[in-house]
Amino acid sequence: MSRSLLRIGLSACAGVAVLGTLAALQLLGPHAAPEAMRVAGAPPQPAAAGLDFSSLAPLPSSTELRKRFPIVSVADRLDYEVRRRLARKRPLPTLTEASRNQLSELERRYGEDRDLTVRAESLRLLHSNQIEKFMKAEGFGMSRMAELKPSPQLLEYPEPEAVPLAAASADDFLDQPLATVTLPEKGVLEEGNDAWTPSRENLNAFHLQDQQLFAGTWSLGWVQDRDHVAGFVSHGFGFMPELMHPEFHIIPPAPPDREPRESHPARWKIGRLELVSLLKFDEPAVYVSDNLPRMKDLANAKTRPLTDFERQALASLEDGEDIVSVAATNDISLVGAVRAVRQCTECHAAQRGELLGAFSYRLKRSPPLKVSGRGAKPPA
Repeated sequence: MSRSLLRIGLSACAGVAVLGTLAALQLLGPHAAPEAMRVAGAPPQPAAAGLDFSSLAPLPSSTELRKRFPIVSVADRLDYEVRRRLARKRPLPTLTEASRNQLSELERRYGEDRDLTVRAESLRLLHSNQIEKFMKAEGFGMSRMAELKPSPQLLEYPEPEAVPLAAASADDFLDQPLATVTLPEKGVLEEGNDAWTPSRENLNAFHLQDQQLFAGTWSLGWVQDRDHVAGFVSHGFGFMPELMHPEFHIIPPAPPDREPRESHPARWKIGRLELVSLLKFDEPAVYVSDNLPRMKDLANAKTRPLTDFERQALASLEDGEDIVSVAATNDISLVGAVRAVRQCTECHAAQRGELLGAFSYRLKRSPPLKVSGRGAKPPA
């Protein structure tokens, strides 16, 4: 499927091919281990799939581009964080060695990969005294496929469309999960007939990916400080993440009018993925939505109280854990920490490593196994 997407992009134009290639490179990677996985930070899926041809239009003038991508302040939208910090002094975050390593890995991915930071650099140059040289920068020639360089064509970043979750009743997924399966630390549990159960390492890598899908590097724009930000796009998921068998890879989803993409015949589907708010309300609350979380939709969204499992999991996250999970044969409940990496603190009133929120997941095996449950021990 990924090859056909690239062929479509190449036949359309070199510019779209670059975006498709970039997205493919960043999305191709197994869930087997965090260090082996590339996380998406390129434009949302429509552009990656070769469906967005806006970059082919003639470039506006530098004056028009500066008006389209002005320098603005994000202080007002994050004012609640400042008020809460002033009202309650927060201690330094507690971090385990694993969570410290996770934090450093996220910061590396946000800050060191040139392909992921090229849009921020493009926005910086747009507002610099190098603007005329920048506007004459080389376009999307095939020679640029080896390395993306700052360019006026890289300023656009379409806001992600809403991604609906599977239909469920109001009370679905909110029952207290029961632990009937012990997840291995690494590898997978092969169940036979293609069925498999992920390890904690798989779940951790899956959650690591989701953090960057929610707050993709390209969407952050250029941040000088919280009062000087250009090109910021509100956090939100642009397509449905998947927990894949380690032998298979994440590839861009097929457009609606094309064949479904290849994947392992046995999958784990997201029944619920909700954002847990820790800073906006007096008590932690979970945003309720029919779609994957998008901050622009959550301002007026309903909230629900934490389940017992989520409350217990948050206590473990406060103690430094990154994920807490409970597994049954066909069902996994997971709560994953969303911590402030160094780049987050440029806007958020938070300390490095502090919990900004969490994702609460309910994963369902598809197709389900026809057994009620069984214990399983990690491999030696």
